[in-house]
Amino acid sequence: MQKSRNEGSERSMSMIEISTDTQIVAPTTPTRFGHNSASIIDFALTRNIHWLSQVESIAELSSDHNPFIISFDTNRRFAFPRRIVTTDWAAFRELLSPAHYTFHPITARTGEDVETQVADLTDAIINTHALFQADSG
Repeated sequence: MQKSRNEGSERSMSMIEISTDTQIVAPTTPTRFGHNSASIIDFALTRNIHWLSQVESIAELSSDHNPFIISFDTNRRFAFPRRIVTTDWAAFRELLSPAHYTFHPITARTGEDVETQVADLTDAIINTHALFQADSG
């Protein structure tokens, strides 16, 4: 099977699209016309725009190149992509249990003691969360 000469570029574009939540928007009809050829050479990159869009190639110019217009349906409410998130609460509790972390709020005698213990608890929660993120990523 012969590889497309654009295969590397296509793969790079696909990786950018996936890793950065970027959408590639392009017309479905050619935007450039040459001798015995026609191709789509124009596209747009959008990011964090979750509206539906329409792309229209404008063939009204006397050029070998057609510009295109992107129209976004801004009258519609859009929904952000839903993430499926689950928490293993038993494991979370275990990692914050006295076997792994000790929190003694009764021993706090001053405002500084409270601040220190709250900071320690916050660090323990953040570190536990980071462990879960590392395991799920």
